[in-house]
Amino acid sequence: MRTRLPGARTWWPLPVLLAGLLGCGAAEAGPRWIRLARGEAGPISRSGAPAGLGDNAPFEVVFGEEGAWIEIELTRARWREAKDERPGTWSASMPFLGNGRPADGSVRARLEGGGRSWNFAPRPAAATRWDFPPGSFAPSDARLLLRLEEGVEPPANLKLSVFAARDRAQGEGRYLGGTRFSGDGFSLWSGEQASWSIDAPAGSAVRFAAVVEPALTRVRTVPSVTFAVRWQGETIHEETLSALEVGYRWVSVPLPVGGGRGELEFEASGALAFSSIQAVSVGPSDKGSYGARPWGDSRPDIVVFLADTFRADNMRAYGGSAGTTPFLDELAERVLCFERAWSVGTFTLPAHASMFSGLFPHQVGIIGTGQALPEDLVTVGEVLSANGYRTGAITDAVIVSQSYGLAQGFEWFDEDHDTLESTLERAESFLEADDGRPSFLFVHTYRTHVPYHVTELTRREIGDELGIHRGYRQLVNEMRRLQGDTSPEALEAFDQILAESRALYLGGTRDLDRGFQGFYEGLEERGLFDQGYLLFTSDHGEAFGEHGEVYHTGPVWDVLSRVPLLIQGPGVEGRRSPWAASLVDLPRTLADMAGVQADGRWLGSSLLQLSEDRPAFVFECQRPPASTLALIDGKRKVIGFETDEALDQGQLFAAFELDRDPAESLDVAGREDWPRELLEQYAAPLRAFLRPVVGARAAELDEAQLDELRAMGYAGD
Repeated sequence: MRTRLPGARTWWPLPVLLAGLLGCGAAEAGPRWIRLARGEAGPISRSGAPAGLGDNAPFEVVFGEEGAWIEIELTRARWREAKDERPGTWSASMPFLGNGRPADGSVRARLEGGGRSWNFAPRPAAATRWDFPPGSFAPSDARLLLRLEEGVEPPANLKLSVFAARDRAQGEGRYLGGTRFSGDGFSLWSGEQASWSIDAPAGSAVRFAAVVEPALTRVRTVPSVTFAVRWQGETIHEETLSALEVGYRWVSVPLPVGGGRGELEFEASGALAFSSIQAVSVGPSDKGSYGARPWGDSRPDIVVFLADTFRADNMRAYGGSAGTTPFLDELAERVLCFERAWSVGTFTLPAHASMFSGLFPHQVGIIGTGQALPEDLVTVGEVLSANGYRTGAITDAVIVSQSYGLAQGFEWFDEDHDTLESTLERAESFLEADDGRPSFLFVHTYRTHVPYHVTELTRREIGDELGIHRGYRQLVNEMRRLQGDTSPEALEAFDQILAESRALYLGGTRDLDRGFQGFYEGLEERGLFDQGYLLFTSDHGEAFGEHGEVYHTGPVWDVLSRVPLLIQGPGVEGRRSPWAASLVDLPRTLADMAGVQADGRWLGSSLLQLSEDRPAFVFECQRPPASTLALIDGKRKVIGFETDEALDQGQLFAAFELDRDPAESLDVAGREDWPRELLEQYAAPLRAFLRPVVGARAAELDEAQLDELRAMGYAGD
């Protein structure tokens, strides 16, 4: 429930509202939070110009309502002919503009001079970046490429113009700009001011994240931006932030003790950058700590930790014997452990789409890696945010990104493909910036995803025991060399590659376990478990030769679809649950934890209330007709195909009795009657799960993201 003031969004905790309604105290006596959305601010004003661009080239900025054209002068001296690559191609060493991710997936740019203009080739693939027609230009790494006819030189002076878009709305108050940060906020470029007229409660503070991302990629000088906060025209906070040194900083600024109505203003000055103010709230200065609020708020904090590509059987609770996850093994013994848990798919995107939307992947248009979560769905983040939760997501980017629509409902969404240590530091930073509201934090890491990095500590401790000898890239190159070779020697070498890949993967699970233990202990120290929940899971598994599969995105075998699922929280009994659990259950489960109403369209059940078995469903989510689906009912599993025709005909891919054959090695599809009968029994809901319920939305990917997808084994690599 919320009450709205002019120019802001205001929230009271439920106990305070109830007290006021029941006559036991006025709502005004309790804390309230004002969340500042960009659409509710006064008009952005401009009083100065950027002091620099992070590059030595002369430039000008022409501002407009939707953004700004940044114009850079390029003299003939900056160009070098790239004769070794392709005749007629010239290269200017300069960082190209990091123009965010425009809605059409491209960059708006112009190159003019010498009485002519050139066509923009926005996406030259890395392997063929020189292969674009004469009369065109394109960005590539830290260079600008220009194709001319052979024997023709660039003009003496050229002007490159690139459009930098402003905020791009995605729901109320959403800000999407730059490439890493998104959420509830607004861009604030150098020389600009934005202000709100608010009724500040007595004893309150304004809290926000100041963000700076370079407007140029691979800059040679560090762009810095100074942010100032003013109350009634008086500066109450000022600090300078560097995009390369920090990127963002959480800020808490006390307002005048007596509060009252006034003008709250933010100003930026310095270099032109993708600078912004994110996750702004005005709330009580004295906020207590997690699990111990001064006003006695009992709403639980919720943390979801997702280890991408983490097989269930890495852990002892799921039949694992490698011993690489001692902390998770110990945790599984004392929390609620779902021993039969499945993802909804066999790769990252469909799993996250369902975890956030409460629907199966096909229902939200997810097939392959080309679609994003549609904006007209109601996500679990949106429901919790609407009920007064501070929502944050810390992800390792690539697929778990704003480009795939997964930022919906998070007022702070920080995506950066970095180390586990960095990911956990960013998560702790979000928790440290606590403003008194209950928190919902989603943490995602690729720590056990390819390229299977293993720390030196783990190599020293268990590297020889696991059989770690070569690195991932060496193994992949050897695997490619052996492709097509069916000799006994090649097959033996291939088996060795798979064994060493599995060893590297298990080494990564040891690093993940160690990092998660430190994060867990930090949650304990913060008091988050005093009345909060933790949910640990994965989005899919990984194959190392089982059923002829390597890595993931393949058919719906258990090695790819079984996941761990652990829950700790108030009133949650430590035990092993025999009932089937699915990632599509997470939205209703999280709403139940928070004590709020789930969206009526969400499927699944709250895992906190689960007391009987029901079927689980998994989808390969690739192009039909060969793409598979699985139905798990009790101890029986049927694998069919993701088409109506295959369901109508009862067409089977395989069937297994999992209690007697957990490795899925004995296919009984052609030997027993029950597989076809079971598929027929559930054909109607399966057809419904394959039907879109909303219009599909294309993912907005730039060339750098496509390169990351290829490096991680997606996009055909």
